[in-house]
Amino acid sequence: MLFLDSNIYLIDFLDSFVESPIIDLVRLKQDLQFFWSQKLLGFRNTRSNCAYYYIWDKLNVEFKELINSIEFKVFEAINFLRIEPYVSNEFERNLLDEIIGRLEVHAELNNANGR
Repeated sequence: MLFLDSNIYLIDFLDSFVESPIIDLVRLKQDLQFFWSQKLLGFRNTRSNCAYYYIWDKLNVEFKELINSIEFKVFEAINFLRIEPYVSNEFERNLLDEIIGRLEVHAELNNANGR
């Protein structure tokens, strides 16, 4: 992210092989809302967390339609499930399980009662 005046510019160097802005939003949410990278590195900083929440809130307003779409929910679940093979310890496993449990699609499937 680049900050200039009151603007935020997002630079994406990752290639997901799926050309959709939804993928970018999912990956941003991974760190801005769930703090995945920060937690893995043991980085805890209230000021950074507040900034991340602020940025995510702004993105959530700007891209509300995409973020509330079923496609977003599916890609979000796939995003975290793709991490599963790389989990190497109990801390990472617990963190991943906790995040997956918080996903909207997980809650929807969990409440389906077999229907």
